[in-house]
Amino acid sequence: MRIIIKNTFIIALVFVLFSCEKTIEFDKDDIKPKIVVNAVAIAGQGIVAKVEKSRSVLFRDNYFEAIPDAKVLLYENGTFLKQLEYKSVIDTFRKYLEYGVEKKIHFENGNYFDTSVKIKEGATYKLEVTRDGFDPVWCETTVPKPVDISDFTIAYEKVKVDDYGMDYQINMSLKINDRVSEDNFYSLDSYVTYGIELGYLRSAVNNGYGGGGSYGNQGSPQPFSQTDTIVEQSNYYSNSWYSSDPMFNEGDAMEVFDDYIYSNGLFTDELINGKNYTFTFASRGNFEIHTDVGEYVQVYISIDNLSKGLYLYFRSREEHAYAKDDPFAEPVPVYSNVVGGLGIFGSRSNSFIDGFFGEFPVDGKTYIDEQTYREMQNSGRYESQ
Repeated sequence: MRIIIKNTFIIALVFVLFSCEKTIEFDKDDIKPKIVVNAVAIAGQGIVAKVEKSRSVLFRDNYFEAIPDAKVLLYENGTFLKQLEYKSVIDTFRKYLEYGVEKKIHFENGNYFDTSVKIKEGATYKLEVTRDGFDPVWCETTVPKPVDISDFTIAYEKVKVDDYGMDYQINMSLKINDRVSEDNFYSLDSYVTYGIELGYLRSAVNNGYGGGGSYGNQGSPQPFSQTDTIVEQSNYYSNSWYSSDPMFNEGDAMEVFDDYIYSNGLFTDELINGKNYTFTFASRGNFEIHTDVGEYVQVYISIDNLSKGLYLYFRSREEHAYAKDDPFAEPVPVYSNVVGGLGIFGSRSNSFIDGFFGEFPVDGKTYIDEQTYREMQNSGRYESQ
């Protein structure tokens, strides 16, 4: 009898739990916004911080409003340094409605800054931010020291010929001297400049190839008349790079394809802690390079030693971006180290090195930038060279 009563009670309880529901009224205007801080302290530079207010997840327009009258205090190793000044900037968000209607929304997008302060390697910096109507927030970061890099080498290689033309690859190697007994978090960026013979570019355009490039060299290389002018074409944005080196196979890569890791630039010293380590990586090239007539490739490498918080922020932000539109993926929150609010206060130190494939400069050659080359095309001086 007791068993029957017990089972009946359990069934009744399950029925009650699944049959009851409560409607909760939700008003997005009742959500109290938080202070959002986004700042990076770079060794040897001043400091700039964005202080904004958070917004509801139901707010669909892609902009954030600055908080113009906050009190932003900066401390170094526990000692008060400065109250950061505010510089107002009025920006415009363009919202596109139905029937081609454009709505312009003006909002404040200013910064708090101080250029007289020079961020020091190894120092700990703290920001305290207060403003009436918001909970106070604070955040801090310790600036890492720059990593020692050396022995940068470049090779330029034609890797295949197919129906779309010739493919070229920039093969690079670099030695990194990782510090002992420190967990280091790195970001690697590469920037490429090509020095291309003016006659080659002119020949490519005249033959309908749009200025050269790997897709412009279909079939066999285009002949050209040599000049004394080299056109410097720079990639002002970071080049994507890839590698088969196991150091990058730590979950930080964006994609693995043909045994190469296509990196987002982030890696750690987990496998190389305290070692001098030479790693290899590569990037796609854009031009056939004729070193015999003075053409060259210059690669400029920047390696940032990141604070752990900044590294975690970059990683989580990319993982969040990949997961947010995938209905089958687990939500990924973006890392924050702002106590009482949201955002990131991180730090980094920079190390730079560059190298050449080919020779630069070469006696008897004139070097012009891409803008001058375009002006020559537009003015008619192009054909007279």
